[in-house]
Amino acid sequence: MIKLNDIKIVGIRFQVSDNVSNVIQFKCEKLLKHQKLINSLRFELQKNFCSSKNDYNYIATGHMEIKGRMSVFHAESDSVYKSIDDLINKLDRSIRRDARATKKQRKLDSNLDLTT
Repeated sequence: MIKLNDIKIVGIRFQVSDNVSNVIQFKCEKLLKHQKLINSLRFELQKNFCSSKNDYNYIATGHMEIKGRMSVFHAESDSVYKSIDDLINKLDRSIRRDARATKKQRKLDSNLDLTT
């Protein structure tokens, strides 16, 4: 099981401030509550210049490892905080979807007739 201090946060063309790091750790508490078997979490925050809008956009990438299986999700927006929020929501939906599939599979396995 991973602890909040073990979450890796990396900035690419972006200086990760303490405030951004605290927001990520605060939002990851929700993920760790839902899934106790998370082995590792890594967040990459990237700042890109968009020439068509003449403004910056932020890409948040999350790498999550559960039971040896790596999942990678991306979120992009004009604000770093919105990107982080969208990414956490995607990771949370993935965890809940996997939990529902596991529960459904357990129900199907218990209903099998093994007498034939």
